[in-house]
Amino acid sequence: MQNKIQELNRGEFSWDGYMKAIRDYVCEAQLYDVETWQLFVNQYRIKADNDHGWRGEYWGKMMRGACETYKCVNDEKLYKILENAVKDLLTIQEENGRFSSYPIEKEFSCWDMWCRKYVLLGNLYFYEICSDEQLKAEIVKALSKHLDYIIDHVGSEDGKIDILQTSEILEGLNSSSILEPVVKMYVLTGNKKYLDFAEYIISRGFTRSQNIIEFLSNEENYPYQCNVKKAYEMMSCFQGLLEYARVTDNKEYFDLVEAFVEKLHQTDITIIGTAACNSEFFDHAAVTQTNYIEENMQETCVTVTWMNLCYQLLKQTGKAVYADYIEKSSLNAMHGAVNLLNQNAKFAQVWNGTTCKFDDAAHEVFPFDSYSPLYQKRRGVGIGGFNRMENGRSYGCCACIGSLGTALGELFGVMKNDTTLFVNLYNEGTIKTQIGQNTVALSIQNCILESNKAVIKVVGKGEYCVALRLPYWSDGCQVWLDGQRMEAKTENGYLLIDNAWENNEIQLRFDVTLKAHTLNNKVAFSYGPYVLARDERFSEDITKPIDYNENKINWHLIENEKFHNNQSFVIQTDFDKITLCDYASAGKNFDEDKSKISVWIDLK
Repeated sequence: MQNKIQELNRGEFSWDGYMKAIRDYVCEAQLYDVETWQLFVNQYRIKADNDHGWRGEYWGKMMRGACETYKCVNDEKLYKILENAVKDLLTIQEENGRFSSYPIEKEFSCWDMWCRKYVLLGNLYFYEICSDEQLKAEIVKALSKHLDYIIDHVGSEDGKIDILQTSEILEGLNSSSILEPVVKMYVLTGNKKYLDFAEYIISRGFTRSQNIIEFLSNEENYPYQCNVKKAYEMMSCFQGLLEYARVTDNKEYFDLVEAFVEKLHQTDITIIGTAACNSEFFDHAAVTQTNYIEENMQETCVTVTWMNLCYQLLKQTGKAVYADYIEKSSLNAMHGAVNLLNQNAKFAQVWNGTTCKFDDAAHEVFPFDSYSPLYQKRRGVGIGGFNRMENGRSYGCCACIGSLGTALGELFGVMKNDTTLFVNLYNEGTIKTQIGQNTVALSIQNCILESNKAVIKVVGKGEYCVALRLPYWSDGCQVWLDGQRMEAKTENGYLLIDNAWENNEIQLRFDVTLKAHTLNNKVAFSYGPYVLARDERFSEDITKPIDYNENKINWHLIENEKFHNNQSFVIQTDFDKITLCDYASAGKNFDEDKSKISVWIDLK
């Protein structure tokens, strides 16, 4: 199956405003940090996961996000850092082919296969941006040897270990997620044994007690009903299944992945675009998201993996609904997790693998928060996937994966194929690319938080199509081309404007207003794609219930003098007045005593 649309090339787009601020922060706070890259490589040298940890995932997970970020920043400084990190990693490959942070006597247990998966993925993502042909050849050779070692030891043949027995964790679901890079290795090398190994993984069904593929093939079954409900790992397995379906043109599996995503959206994706309100497990969050939950909820790894799965489907299908899903996650859950204020998370607890309990631990500042609260809680309550390392250093899984999420929030913004430019994100930015034989330049002038209008200037002589996403949050969209109101055909959620372009201007007007969402005797508010939240810094009691009558509600924008945020609102009901700001800005002061936030508000 060929992708219907593709991302723009590096250097062909640039987003401004809040997007740029986040990108710059991520690069400075994390991706430019050479010492941390060296630290991650060293985990393989010293076999740091002798305690059955997952330190071996850090390098590949952060490398994947860094490579996607490089496509956004087009920064040779970053490229050189990544190139050196790859070369450093290649020096620690063992003679037998292993890249593993586990000593050989403990291999193929707990998180070893999971970490080996990220060695593959990190290198494969760097291979896509690598400009050195000799280095690319070295990467292919090293990864082939690495994967060959795994296949020599894991499988259905006598003397091999079943993939579902390579981990005591999650019935082998974590190990099964190696499916994605295995298929990518088949595409890269053409080696059929890699495709055979992928088919073996699929045949085992992802967990020991239940073939999840078969279970979810029944349209009446949902992910939260599976025996093993771990959100991050299950979505990772289905991304591998999507990769296999694409390569083999397997429509049955492709339809299953689409159905899987729609089931998640129906039953588990919350108002801010992420999932897993029961710690890190699917739990029918469409219902449970309003509950007060003591445990951590909505892991950032889940947010990013959901965005990535939707991004692959967006490229594969060209359906705007996946852009809708990405936008909701990006502008709310993902941006909310960026630690722009460099908070230490002093209230956070970490998982102690020795005592199997959460406890307090000294740690450094991480660029991403690990969990996203919804009801009367604070940010910075836990460090997901925390591990201690040498020289007093530590890190976590969500801190490593975050840069992929922020990059995806840019990469999906404008995409293309041979005939059409697809505009998915209405944000300040500039684009210059090729559509067929035509050079096309776009200038997008808009910020939904400030205006219900967008202006897109199109420069580039030729006949081609500009496809404008009809966003889920606007009840209708009016369009003018060079001042003339127009009606255009729609397809897959896009408004299509075919034109003989040269120097033209598109104007869009959205229906942007405050919307109320009620559930379980609670109410939440959104404005366009932005979910709003109460914040203790407004000096209001966020636990106090309010009255609400949809026919008697007034609201207006205000200047927020309490703290920096993207937008603030005052809502006046019959008897109550409350102040809200955009969720991405709420509770960013999570080292302070007053930092609780609440999206869901109790009704009287």
